[in-house]
Amino acid sequence: MMTPRELLIVLCLLLPTPAAAQDVLRIGTYANYPPWTIRDPDGTIRGFEIDMIHDLCRRMAAQCTVAAVDFMRVFDDLEAGAYDIYIGGMTATVERMTRVNFSQPYAAASNGFMTTANSPLASTLSLNRFDLDQNGGRLPETLHEFLGEFRGYRLAVHAGTVQERFADSTLQGVAAIKRYTDEQAMYYDLLSGQVDAVMASSWSLYNFINLNHGRRNPPVLFGPILTGGMLGHGLAAALRRDDRDGLARLNTALSAAKADGTLARLSLQWFGYNIAPD
Repeated sequence: MMTPRELLIVLCLLLPTPAAAQDVLRIGTYANYPPWTIRDPDGTIRGFEIDMIHDLCRRMAAQCTVAAVDFMRVFDDLEAGAYDIYIGGMTATVERMTRVNFSQPYAAASNGFMTTANSPLASTLSLNRFDLDQNGGRLPETLHEFLGEFRGYRLAVHAGTVQERFADSTLQGVAAIKRYTDEQAMYYDLLSGQVDAVMASSWSLYNFINLNHGRRNPPVLFGPILTGGMLGHGLAAALRRDDRDGLARLNTALSAAKADGTLARLSLQWFGYNIAPD
């Protein structure tokens, strides 16, 4: 038989250590952003970011829980410790970096506009790409002219996003800006005529257009593709500013996923093309 002291030592060895506790990561996501995230009727969340999360957790040797969270409360909830990492279609911007630390980007940022095929706005089709970091951050004259085309129209944006910030900065007093907390709701309101246009991530717009190809009066892209500036520099995971170890660990996993082609493979699987950053 073991002595009481020997028994105590064995029990201590069986208890979880602080290091083991760090291997459990709570990850928040936005669960209604196809194909980044998709919530099935039974509550299951799947999509590009979910597959990426599982791969990153494997590389970090971490047990991860993934839960849908309120996008509008991400910064407050991260700071309060409600979860450890947020991965859910968030673009890294200088402004947001005052609240959180961002990982290296796992997808390129690209923003566009969508309307329906019979809309007068569709006649402005011109998928030129504008980098808002160019020209000292000043908008080119051709972009000013394009934005003037929105006068009198209703533009939908997702509240709390970089697209909302862009619309507030450039289209106040020009378009009627309608804000949504549900990404898919604004797309379907476009099809039903409740709004005239949508500004969102180009990748998500491409996905919605593909899903509705062949319908009468289908959704179409129009106007320029916008990157940089207030629209940020890629989609990234957000962590608490004091979690430097977690950030380094996640960045190491992301670098490995890029190097071995996993991010490219997953983006081809879910989007049909490579959205991984260069």
